[in-house]
Amino acid sequence: MTTAPDERTGWSRPGLWVGWAHVLLMPFALTLFVLDVVGFALIPVTAGIPILVVSLPLTVAMAGLHRRMAARTLGRPVPALYRERTAPTALGRLLQQGKDPQTWRDVAWLFATSSIGFVLATFAVATFLAIPWYLIFPFLIWVTPDGVLDQPYGLFTIDTVPEAMAQWVLAGAAFALWWFVVPPVMRAKASIDAALLGPTEAATRQVLEARVEELATTRSEAVDIQAAELRRIERNLHDGAQARLVASGMTLGLALDLLESDPEQARSLMAEAQETNRDALADLRTVVRGIHPPVLSDRGLVGAVEALAVQMALPVHITSTIDGRLPAPVESAAYFAVAECLTNAAKHSGAGRVAVTIARSADVLHVVVEDDGRGGARRDPDGGLAGIGRRLAVFDGSLLVDSPAGGPTRITLAVPCAS
Repeated sequence: MTTAPDERTGWSRPGLWVGWAHVLLMPFALTLFVLDVVGFALIPVTAGIPILVVSLPLTVAMAGLHRRMAARTLGRPVPALYRERTAPTALGRLLQQGKDPQTWRDVAWLFATSSIGFVLATFAVATFLAIPWYLIFPFLIWVTPDGVLDQPYGLFTIDTVPEAMAQWVLAGAAFALWWFVVPPVMRAKASIDAALLGPTEAATRQVLEARVEELATTRSEAVDIQAAELRRIERNLHDGAQARLVASGMTLGLALDLLESDPEQARSLMAEAQETNRDALADLRTVVRGIHPPVLSDRGLVGAVEALAVQMALPVHITSTIDGRLPAPVESAAYFAVAECLTNAAKHSGAGRVAVTIARSADVLHVVVEDDGRGGARRDPDGGLAGIGRRLAVFDGSLLVDSPAGGPTRITLAVPCAS
């Protein structure tokens, strides 16, 4: 559904509510600008750090609010392009935010919106308020004690009813300004916000180049994972089911040779072949479960994780807020990731219990596996956690490991999944 041009800017054609919002938010924007400048200036003496801890997140929030208002006014998105803050400490993330070019653009925008932006928004609001004022002004004469408003007004002295009623001309002029001039003025204000708050062409190009490189890497890893998976399946079939079936065939051949001369021995050999066939079938089922567990198809991710928890040697508490099913590839990737995390917790952490939390928000599946073990888990390049990360990267997912020495270990998985 396409939004009509006159509705893009909010309440009424000129987007009056946007103008009011800019006017009311100006004191907060000016205050944040002063705090940011003072905070950056006082960083060498460390006094600016606590100021920036408060002011920078509020600046980002204020900028995000104005991005949404600018997007609604212009009828197009105004994206934010902040660098990812991955430092383990709050101070490290604050330093990363301070080095982000978009942060400095936000601070520059605070100054712009507190000066020229405030003037433009005030013009829009004042123009609208002038319309009812000039319309009702003539009626004020009739409520004065002597019926005449003998007071100076503006550059003129109005002391008769006709002169007062002439103010309706000004009301018409104010309405014309509000109807024809205010909309482009507010769009100009939104364009200034979009220019300062939106990403630059160079930054967008860098992000796209990094994204292309990331996709090339994940595609290569996906091919490697698939090849390794095929080799694993081939090896399991060769060493397991195939070897048992070959042995079963040889046993049946011997039984056929002894069927007439020694029926009892032949019967024993046939029973042995039957047992070998059962073992081969069990091996095949194991291989199939390694490809896609049937319980995952039948009960979904939560049910499959619950079935997996029952088989664990240590207690596993599962909490889920998911209703319904997820896309099958996402369920499979999350299931094997959780299985690897639970196996690591049972083998290496010395934990007494494990908690698994499964939730979904904003089309992203979040899974948190936390144990009370000794900690110290690391994402080694050839380790199981790195394998989980590569598996999730195929789906643009991520893996975050928080495992200080002494525990606890907290592994957070995030996988995008469409509604």
